[in-house]
Amino acid sequence: MADQPVTTIQNWPFGQPAVQPLSYCNGVGIAVSPWDFTFQFALSSAALTAEHAVTGAEATPTPPELSITQEVVARLVMSPQHVKAFHALLTTNIANYESQFGEIPLLGQTAQPAEGN
Repeated sequence: MADQPVTTIQNWPFGQPAVQPLSYCNGVGIAVSPWDFTFQFALSSAALTAEHAVTGAEATPTPPELSITQEVVARLVMSPQHVKAFHALLTTNIANYESQFGEIPLLGQTAQPAEGN
């Protein structure tokens, strides 16, 4: 992908965005009510923990355990109309991305190259 052109946005629809802290997330939860959608974005990370069990005067290593933590990085609440418009924007932008860079694979799928690559 190093040889792919980089697209920069020249004109934001509502002027230049204010500088906001950047957050990365790799998980999202959605709650729905008749009045709004609540998105909770989280960062999940995994680590192996190696603990030692103390028996008598000696410490014996125990097998490592997988520890998964989740940190909520942002919550967004939108009206159903806003979510539907956002869905349309996402659909269009995902299609544009995949036509340029190839299909985005989901778990268990293999990516297809973009046409012309």
